[in-house]
Amino acid sequence: MPPTLLSWLTTLDADELSTCLRLRPDVLWGVPVADLEDLAERLEHPASVTHAITGLAAPWLAVLEVVTALGDGASVEAVARLLDGSTAPDSHDADVRAVIDGMISAALVVPGQGGVLAVNPGARAVFTAPLAFAPPARALLVGIPATELMKVTRAWGMDVAKRKADLVDAVAGRLADPVHVRRVVSEAEPEVADVLLESVRRALDRARTAVWTADGTEAEPEADDAPTPFDPVAFRRERAAWAWAVEHGLAYPTEPYSTSVTFPAEVFVALAPPRFCVPFRAQPPAVPTAPVPPRSLASAAGGAVTEWLGAAMAVLELVAREPLTLLQSGGVGAREVQRVARSVGATTDDVRLVLEIATAVGLVTASGRSLVAATELAAWRGETPPQRARALLRAWFGLPTIATVDRHADGRTRPALTSLAEVRDPTGIRAVLVSAAADLDDGVGIASTDALVEAVRWRLPLAADPWSPEWVARTWAEAERLGVVVDGACTDIGRAVLRGGPQDLEAVLTSVLPAVQRRALIGSDLTVVVPGSPDPTVVDVLDAVAVREAGGAASTWRLTAASVREALDSGLTADAVLSALETIGGTVPQPVDYLVRDVERRHGHLRVSSAATVLTGEDAALLAEVLTHRGLRHLGLRQVAPTVLVATLPVPHVLTALRSAGFLPVEVSDDGSPVVGLRALHPRTGADGTAALAVPDGPDPSRSPEVGSEDADEVLRRWAREQTAALLGSPPLPPREDTPDGAAQRLVRGEEGSHRNDLAAVEDRLRDNGLRLGAAEVRQLAHALVHGLPVSVRYRSSSGGVTVRLLSDLQLLGGSLFAWCHLREDQRSFTLSRILAISAVPGAG
Repeated sequence: MPPTLLSWLTTLDADELSTCLRLRPDVLWGVPVADLEDLAERLEHPASVTHAITGLAAPWLAVLEVVTALGDGASVEAVARLLDGSTAPDSHDADVRAVIDGMISAALVVPGQGGVLAVNPGARAVFTAPLAFAPPARALLVGIPATELMKVTRAWGMDVAKRKADLVDAVAGRLADPVHVRRVVSEAEPEVADVLLESVRRALDRARTAVWTADGTEAEPEADDAPTPFDPVAFRRERAAWAWAVEHGLAYPTEPYSTSVTFPAEVFVALAPPRFCVPFRAQPPAVPTAPVPPRSLASAAGGAVTEWLGAAMAVLELVAREPLTLLQSGGVGAREVQRVARSVGATTDDVRLVLEIATAVGLVTASGRSLVAATELAAWRGETPPQRARALLRAWFGLPTIATVDRHADGRTRPALTSLAEVRDPTGIRAVLVSAAADLDDGVGIASTDALVEAVRWRLPLAADPWSPEWVARTWAEAERLGVVVDGACTDIGRAVLRGGPQDLEAVLTSVLPAVQRRALIGSDLTVVVPGSPDPTVVDVLDAVAVREAGGAASTWRLTAASVREALDSGLTADAVLSALETIGGTVPQPVDYLVRDVERRHGHLRVSSAATVLTGEDAALLAEVLTHRGLRHLGLRQVAPTVLVATLPVPHVLTALRSAGFLPVEVSDDGSPVVGLRALHPRTGADGTAALAVPDGPDPSRSPEVGSEDADEVLRRWAREQTAALLGSPPLPPREDTPDGAAQRLVRGEEGSHRNDLAAVEDRLRDNGLRLGAAEVRQLAHALVHGLPVSVRYRSSSGGVTVRLLSDLQLLGGSLFAWCHLREDQRSFTLSRILAISAVPGAG
């Protein structure tokens, strides 16, 4: 019987257990770990295993798949034989041993007696077909009836007890022995053996991993584009061979009563050609470098950040003045992005990057069909340049998308502020790329992004598998634009971003960014230049009277007749414009003075005012009486002609006021015809019981709202909160999350957590209402309910589809979980019996 994870955990000391917890931090999320049994269940959970393997490098991933495929026959020697050692033959065994030791520390592989290795059971749920072959024997045998397994053991001459677990151990152990598998095949008729070997060959051709020759070169697949005609003789031979394999325990029905069969992964490994091996490269591919003068890094990084910060200020200030139109499908369209870029003198990549980061920081927000400036923008503009840049850089590093990618994989245009679904972990891309530059020696930078892509794919094969060279190149260009890397070398800004400390990053930015400029250079050619980072007050003045032409290390504006006219249109005078320019730039050049004065001379000859209501009449004396009536002053009446008055209030208010003052006005339409308003008559019963007619005067404020007028969703939410509160009482404060060292020492000593043991009643309620999950998962959901924490659930809908949902604001409502679904962005109800898995999320407890 292979070793178990729980038995291995009991052999660890506090330091070893702490190392395991540091490598698998997700097991400490949510409810504190109760004991080693609880820890083992968490470490074996498929969600935890998936979280762990997503960050594995290529050699670790290859080892884990091989151990899974070898089943009960896994050992260091067997794993090393199946991995390609041609890249480093002298150190191959040591390299494999080092990777396996790391996998053991992360509880993904469990060591046993005599060098036996067992894969974490959760890995079998993740690698359903390791090496793209088929499920391992244990995963297949669980669904096979004990009676069928007894037939197999008798065919092999084994005397095994009738318990299902004993039968599974016996059959899985024999299938993991390549010698036994080959001996069974050798006893078959030649035609049967040929069919079985041909099936293995086709499986190798279909495998995701490459079939490698002895010298390490990749074998060319055989081209066979022509459809194969149906051969009834070959079909019968194949069916007969499969039936023989089922009878002798080498294959098992895919489904009950199905003619299709599945060979366990161990059978494919045993019957594979001797030259078959799995690609394995213990060391990352080399990335070419080029010399970079260290002295130029700081100045170049400061210049890049200064230039981009100027572009960001220009874009955000434009959004504050002119909200951007959002597409009906979401995001900012390409034409709108191009318009903004032309208006502020920036590139479309800069605009997309600014909008994405500003949205993440909360400086801009969607309001209906428009993107508008948030209230936080004013406070951000008032900060120092290092503080402004710090917020933007930290937000860039955690963006959920690659902002400057403007097309999807299928060629469709991608609007700004929409997700790039093809990239699963953009944060991982940034971290890997910047870390690769940071790991280089001083004085050198990465010279080839293509080679960098290969290195990234070695480092994160699962995450980087769908990455295109464009995504990597775009991310790299963004890092260069923000001063994170310069000429392929990581700058001090990039290192501070990697460390993640806001104070550290601000200190670095303070040392490389220029001081705020409160003075402008006003030229006789009507241009205004502000070197460095302009003060917000300077920007406000220049944006009010001039047109921005370019931003960056030096921001440029141009005074034009149109820009001056817009300033005068806003209510400024020529003297106010010239005074503001003198405040920020000293003496105003004569051409600027001439321009402003000339626009003022031609400005205001036509006057435009607003009027909500127009009053006309043939009797000028009557209109004069209305104009001077003391009771009508609040209407804002003024005379624009002897027989025409205008008012500032709308028509209904004017009509009511005139009638109250004793006048008899009539409302007319735009064409001068009277407006007829007929109120509907409703029957009612009079005091004498006879029918009467009444004209409704509108709602009676003394009457209570009609039944059903309240929002039904709000009624349901309130009822759910009341039901949950009745069950749980007031939610206590969540316990402090365990640290790896603290949890390890506590578990080794056998001590329970110091958190409240108040989950039992909630767990019972969950089970009674249909939740059918393991103890650890039930405890996680109960913990989230009691402490008001979010959880991630795997859920099967009524239509049969399976999705993963992030849920918060949980309420227990009978046999359902009422919660806010972050996927649908709405309150949803989830039937407990359809929840397939539950896992905690970062920071949940």
